[in-house]
Amino acid sequence: MISGNDIDLLAALKTGSKIAFERLYKESLQLLWGEAYRILGNKESADDVVQELFIEVWEKKLFDKVENNIRSYLFTCIRRKCYKIVGNKNTLREISTSIEDSLTFYPDEFAVKELNNEINAAMKAMPPQSSKAFELYILEGKKRKEVASEMGISDNTAKSYLATALKIARAKLLNFKKNTPI
Repeated sequence: MISGNDIDLLAALKTGSKIAFERLYKESLQLLWGEAYRILGNKESADDVVQELFIEVWEKKLFDKVENNIRSYLFTCIRRKCYKIVGNKNTLREISTSIEDSLTFYPDEFAVKELNNEINAAMKAMPPQSSKAFELYILEGKKRKEVASEMGISDNTAKSYLATALKIARAKLLNFKKNTPI
């Protein structure tokens, strides 16, 4: 059930009230963080995803899309963001496992060279910025914030580049694993 306060808060947000946004932030932060932590299991990741959500809500005026309950909308958004992160981690795990399996099964120099060729081919199929983000994040093991800082881009932009890179790498490297004779 929506209280009059929620309706008033949403109306104030739609007029661009910073005070209403601060109220929404203060009243929702702990609950959203708890949900993010429950899904991600990591304090730093939960902090990041909640802050990212609030930035998006304000910058993109996401509350304009809401007709009734802003808090329910925020919970839906935080869950989607978290599940997307979990999905990307699983993709990263699959790629890592694929690489490790290939190296374990074919520990010779030829196999390593072949795998490096596949990684390079995957990186060439990526847009240049995504390829650079992939290199820093996957091959050099840097954190996303370090990638963003080194590339001189925002964390959200780095996240977007990595999502694109992971899609391409997943397709190429998992295909490589399937086509590698056992």
